[in-house]
Amino acid sequence: MGEPSQRAMPTPLTSGRFYREVAAKDVLALALFGLVLRPAIAYEFEVLQSAQQGNVLSMLGFLMAAGIIGAFELSYAKTQLASALQRWLAHAAKFLVHLAVCMLVWIGYLTMQVGGGYFNDWIFAAGAIIVAAVFLFDAWDAVGAALQQLARSSTPESLPP
Repeated sequence: MGEPSQRAMPTPLTSGRFYREVAAKDVLALALFGLVLRPAIAYEFEVLQSAQQGNVLSMLGFLMAAGIIGAFELSYAKTQLASALQRWLAHAAKFLVHLAVCMLVWIGYLTMQVGGGYFNDWIFAAGAIIVAAVFLFDAWDAVGAALQQLARSSTPESLPP
């Protein structure tokens, strides 16, 4: 008879691998927004009329509030990172919220341009700060969750003295 086959044990998730997953998610969200969605949204706004501007801004406020709350409530610390299903669901939820925040900031900027462009530089700066804060919070959250839940990668810095 042959040797009984042994099932290979999955490699445990390391903080380095988790950080690469988070970075890939964020890069993918920014690339999808920048290369696909931003130009498509800009094209749609070519037909927006000034009379519709108020309606867009009102709805934008509600959606942005929901997006920002989602961005700061979704946390890797609430996720069992060793579970691939939970981790990838968390990645997917954060990806969608990050994408939505980018889109909403851009829609707000374009809507203000329709009305004559007053304060557009300030709107753009504030929007860029909001987007940066969302992505920085994500990185901070990932580091905190990894430090609590995951083994460090086998790099010289993480090996015991």
